Amino acid sequence: MDSESSDSDREFEFRFGEPLDNNAIDKELEICVPKSTKYKNDWVVVVFTRWQEERCQRAMKYNLDLPKVCLSERLFEVGAENLNLALKFFLFEARKQDGGLYPSHTLYGIYASLQSAIRAKGCKVNMFEDKEFEDSRRCLDAVMRERSAEGLGAGSQQKRYPSQRKSSFGSVERWETTPPENF
Repeated sequence: MDSESSDSDREFEFRFGEPLDNNAIDKELEICVPKSTKYKNDWVVVVFTRWQEERCQRAMKYNLDLPKVCLSERLFEVGAENLNLALKFFLFEARKQDGGLYPSHTLYGIYASLQSAIRAKGCKVNMFEDKEFEDSRRCLDAVMRERSAEGLGAGSQQKRYPSQRKSSFGSVERWETTPPENF
């Protein structure tokens, strides 16, 4: 009888794959995230962290409105209330590397990428819907309106001018980034 149970164990074939551990599952989940999303998430975390570092370098009088945790904690460790507060300042103060202002659509992308990066780390907050982020959403809206009014809205990276060009099919109107001489 002992030899019978041993024979039946050998004949058994497993239906499912090899057992996985948490690290293997995390690797599988990471593969599913597009490279462009990873790049944007990493980039926005660097930008936010750089803003925190620069804020810390400024005189104390400029940081009185921000709790220390907003500048000292990593993005993923700051609670919702403090992150909301930090985002209000960050959105108005964020600048390109050359010091120029971000266009409104880029600021929206930054906010969305921050949400994506936070979610990727397992945090369950929703900056677009949670009541705790109402103030930062209002600031995002205000700064986007401000930038759009300054000509830094969607599609305004370079001003385009109409031009007439001749082609083998006749006169064709095109848009170029440099103004014609008589414009």
